[in-house]
Amino acid sequence: MAGSTINQDSNRYKRRRNKKRKMARRLFFMVFILIIAGTIGYFAGEKAVFASIKKAVVLEVGEAPVELGLFDKSGKGSFLTDTSSIDMNTPGEYSISIKKYFYTVPSRLIVKDTIAPQGKPVEVTLWKGERVEATALVAEVTDKTEVSISYKEEPDFTRVGNQETVIVLKDAGNNITELVSNINVLDDKVAPVIYGVKDIITAYAGDTISYRTDVTVKDNSNKEIELKIDSSSVDSTVPGNYTVVYSAEDGAGNKTTKKATVKIMERKVTEDEVYALADSVLEKIIDDSMSKEQKARAIYSWIERNIGYVGKPTSFDWLKAAYDGFTKKKADCYIYYSVSRALLTRAGIENLEVVREDGGHYWNLAKTDDGWYHFDTTPRAGGGEFCLLTDGQLKSYSDKHKNSHLFDADNYPRTP
Repeated sequence: MAGSTINQDSNRYKRRRNKKRKMARRLFFMVFILIIAGTIGYFAGEKAVFASIKKAVVLEVGEAPVELGLFDKSGKGSFLTDTSSIDMNTPGEYSISIKKYFYTVPSRLIVKDTIAPQGKPVEVTLWKGERVEATALVAEVTDKTEVSISYKEEPDFTRVGNQETVIVLKDAGNNITELVSNINVLDDKVAPVIYGVKDIITAYAGDTISYRTDVTVKDNSNKEIELKIDSSSVDSTVPGNYTVVYSAEDGAGNKTTKKATVKIMERKVTEDEVYALADSVLEKIIDDSMSKEQKARAIYSWIERNIGYVGKPTSFDWLKAAYDGFTKKKADCYIYYSVSRALLTRAGIENLEVVREDGGHYWNLAKTDDGWYHFDTTPRAGGGEFCLLTDGQLKSYSDKHKNSHLFDADNYPRTP
């Protein structure tokens, strides 16, 4: 009995185990079938979604906006690409991404330019030798893109009479329109006329001469004609009579010339003119409370800052030299001496002219409250300051710089 009971329990255990195994196998096969079915469904859905989106959409330039319905008739998708950033006025091809359900579908937008530009021909009349660009022979040009305008063949602008010319309009899509226009070339045998040239132009030596003042050119073509002026023979710094030549030439080669005499006169500068210029400087740099030494140093500093050196010889008229220094702000040593002379004199400081023994350099002696001192405002390549120096200080510099200030001391008052 005991053995029979054990066998019965063993059989029940086996049946339960087998039953669990069968249930596990059924569950595995059900899950496997569901996965296979889901995968097939996903790919079937993807294929259907991809098939519902156009692979490419073609639009003409200028068409806007880019609508979803052009790509997906169902309208259930949405653009992932920012289509507002696409330049619809420029031909090209653009990648487009569309989201539909949980699928991302690629597509393309192709912007084409298939429409040729339009325009109206314009007839142009011009004088022989004149030239016009092709743009002058066409009007009312229209197109969605930028249009280039050119001649198919360059016209002969020297051939008198009517001639047909072909104007080529080409847009960004390489669409071409050809227009036939007319150019009427007139013979021109009339030279330009120059008005306003004076027989004699007068100026003082050193002045700037305005040759173009009141001079104009007229031509029968009503085109602007260049006025050429040859003043190469005029030396405005040297008194005398010179010739200036005016000329003008039109597109047909007709040329006119006129001559004028340029009379350069020596400027006669008055003492009043020079002192007026000196006073205008002094009122800004000195006052009555200053000593003569302080005034002299202020004058030296102003000249150093405001007048530049130029090694061009000048006339030895101290008034004219001072005038040139004040007005042109350029000086050689004689002009520096002359400007210093004017300023020192008007500041109430007695001064004398000092000349180097070889006559190659000029400077001043200035008398302050305690005596005479050398006052040389001309800048030197060797450097140094020459404001109120004694004889000994000046000689020391001169000995070291090739006798730069060698002078006959017996002809001048001695410094302290």
